[in-house]
Amino acid sequence: MEVLKSKIKSKNNKELKNVINKSGKTIKNGVNKRIKTAKNTKLLAKKGIKTTEQFAKSSKIVAKESFKMTQRVARASKQVMQATVRGVKVAIKATIATIKAVVAATKALISAIIAGGWIAVVIILVIVLIAGFVAVIFNSDGDADYDSSQIPNSQIVLVAKAQIGNEGGDKFWKWYGFENHVEWCACFVSWCANECNYIDKGIIPKFSVCTDGINWFKEKNQWNDRGDSYYPIVGDIIFFDWYDENGKQDGNCDHVGIVTRTDITNRNIYTIEGNTSNKCAERMYSFDNEQVMGYGSPKYE
Repeated sequence: MEVLKSKIKSKNNKELKNVINKSGKTIKNGVNKRIKTAKNTKLLAKKGIKTTEQFAKSSKIVAKESFKMTQRVARASKQVMQATVRGVKVAIKATIATIKAVVAATKALISAIIAGGWIAVVIILVIVLIAGFVAVIFNSDGDADYDSSQIPNSQIVLVAKAQIGNEGGDKFWKWYGFENHVEWCACFVSWCANECNYIDKGIIPKFSVCTDGINWFKEKNQWNDRGDSYYPIVGDIIFFDWYDENGKQDGNCDHVGIVTRTDITNRNIYTIEGNTSNKCAERMYSFDNEQVMGYGSPKYE
């Protein structure tokens, strides 16, 4: 009986040890897993901190660049504002100078009225107007600043004057559409008219043959034969029939140009022509020159 109890006790102790060992292993494994999990959690936390720090650094850099950009924009805006202020100051000074000039002119006008009456004033104004017109038409240095809309038929004269000295006329006959050199006097007149937008407006035709130009003006009732019944004016288109080697004319138009001014006292006509000795040049003719066939008189605006 005692032996049996001893065996049972021994068996129970062995099973108890097995249970304890298994429990110990389970606890140990669980603890190890928790420790490992904790280490992983700590590692992730470090990575998170590092990422946060990097993000913070990047944000700081972006903020710094944004601040620099804001400063640059502010400086640029300040410079623009300063330039605007300078421009306004210049405009104000110009306005003041203009007002002063007007005041001075008004005082001079009043003095003239007091001294010589309205007749003196009228004479002064006429002289000023004539001087301005002459300066505009015959002073090449003033062409660029002149508002030719004040005297419409002078615009083509100013355009033609700028071409004086051109040789060969390539720019004119090539503009017209020719591939090779041709007699280009009519191309020159057409080119000048085109520069003034007169062709599109139907004021002057586009023509490369002189007789075509004459026919156009005759159809428009804008043609005048040479003679005492008509005296040419600035902007008229003048047509010629040259003498041949025998001093005769065939009745066909040979040449064309633009009237720039007339001298009534001496009965002279001044022109600018293309293809005169193969270049653009100024010419003068007597009003009575039989080689002048007549004039196309455009209806300028």
